[in-house]
Amino acid sequence: EPDFINTTAAALLNRGRAHLRREDRTAATTDFTAAIELLRPLLPETDSLAVRRNAAGAAVNLGQLLLEDSTDDSTACALMTEARAWLAAHETTDPIAATLSLESARLELIVRSRVLTRESLDTFTDLAESALALAAVWRDRDHPTAKTLAAHLFRLGAHAYAQCQPQFLVEFIRDALDPDHGEAPFAAEVNFHAIATELIEALRADLDRPRLLQADDAVSHRLVALQQELTGPFPWLKPNASNL
Repeated sequence: EPDFINTTAAALLNRGRAHLRREDRTAATTDFTAAIELLRPLLPETDSLAVRRNAAGAAVNLGQLLLEDSTDDSTACALMTEARAWLAAHETTDPIAATLSLESARLELIVRSRVLTRESLDTFTDLAESALALAAVWRDRDHPTAKTLAAHLFRLGAHAYAQCQPQFLVEFIRDALDPDHGEAPFAAEVNFHAIATELIEALRADLDRPRLLQADDAVSHRLVALQQELTGPFPWLKPNASNL
């Protein structure tokens, strides 16, 4: 019966997508949920890539609806984590599994960014960095959407650092863009340089706002040090296409 169950779930997934095209979100949610529940009991034992793709596809579609409705962020995060677990054995070898894994990471990061705190930043950035590493692998294989998804992930990760731990923003950016700092898998991507420049300039402008600084205050000292760091220069940061 697993083949029959998977065929039925695939039909539900396709019908859910058709409902989405007609903007019937309630019917789409019902079908995506039903497909997941049909396949979930198979997932602990099956090696079937088709089953895992269908389950994760339904989860990503349902996650997008939950994200847009902003009704249940915790359920959306848990579902995206599940989807990546279902695909973990295939995400580096199968392009469809990779797409679904990267999409699930992007959706989860968007949800997590709504309530981001210093305490939750480690979970957020670990996910962003692991997803960026996967995107880099598939970008090098000419995957059709890896580069676009990577740019979304990079922006989400950099924005999180700027918001919660700005002292680590430049290090995060250099990991992606500075060949003298590490692998820098996105050093040749112009849009990454533009995103980095935008966020550094925005943070620098915020720090340059008039504020009272105390000579003997540790917070004031950290602000001054961060202002100095963000002044640059950053010779590896090249936001213009002609510079790459």
